[in-house]
Amino acid sequence: MQLSFHASRFVSNNQLFFIRSVVRFASMTDERGQNLWLRRELPLLLLILAIGAGFRIARISFDSLDIDDLWHLELSTGRGSPHVRLPSDQVIENAPAATSLKDAPPFYAIWTHMDFVVHPPLYCTLLRLWRDVFGEGDVAARSFSIVCWLSAIVLMFIAGRQLNGLAPAAWAAMIFATAPTQILLSEQVRAYGLMCAMGMGALVALVRLEKSPESAWKAAISLGLCTLGMMLSHYFAIGASLAIGAYVLLRLRGMKLKMAIISLAGAAVVFLIAWGPFLLRQRAYFAQTADVWLIEKTPEHLGYTFGRLASWCWWLIART
Repeated sequence: MQLSFHASRFVSNNQLFFIRSVVRFASMTDERGQNLWLRRELPLLLLILAIGAGFRIARISFDSLDIDDLWHLELSTGRGSPHVRLPSDQVIENAPAATSLKDAPPFYAIWTHMDFVVHPPLYCTLLRLWRDVFGEGDVAARSFSIVCWLSAIVLMFIAGRQLNGLAPAAWAAMIFATAPTQILLSEQVRAYGLMCAMGMGALVALVRLEKSPESAWKAAISLGLCTLGMMLSHYFAIGASLAIGAYVLLRLRGMKLKMAIISLAGAAVVFLIAWGPFLLRQRAYFAQTADVWLIEKTPEHLGYTFGRLASWCWWLIART
């Protein structure tokens, strides 16, 4: 709630003006026929991306990196989590530069050195490759997150266009591009943007598999790859992966159902083979890291949960 309250201060009349203008443009293109839309879809999408990128770049250095951001930079070096092994309560002379890529192991060492964390390795591996090309600074690391979130906007626009037309797709993309909380999340050196981009890619593939008879196998393979990418980006993707599986079982029939099941089952098998042994190794870290903030251990935890839910709803009504 604090993040949303903090983010709400950055909503401006300019953002609302951009949203209304873009959606009015999209509605106009829908009304004037398909040929006109074909000429204007790409410029419209580029306009939305430019607005979203502008808001994110304007704040790229506004806040300093926090401990989780620095930890991901540390993991991207392939050394694991060396700061955890440092002695505590004493002055350390010549402390190691934990986030530096100087003399760092190769990028593929990241896969076997995700220690003291409860994260899969894909984001840190891609972040390492990005830092090798664009540098080790804060802006370079955050720019990778921005690229991931902008990619998610593009894919959501494509899925929305296929499902409901250009105007709803523009609404969704513009809200995504200008939502203050999304802008703040784009500054974090975390896996959320990559997970979201993979999820939107899975959505596009699922829509094409359901709606388009052509290239069904390509859509099914893309669905499996994007779902695998989600699960290798962040464990929170388990909910979206289960939702995709439920949608496949409820909506698809015949050969398309078989193709989707084969694709998703293949993604699950690859995940278990490639990452399963390291996931089992990480079980001991859940109690040390995730349980601290995921589990409410007080006897009145149900009352606290419902109280927070009620206060959150009231806060949304009051803010509206």
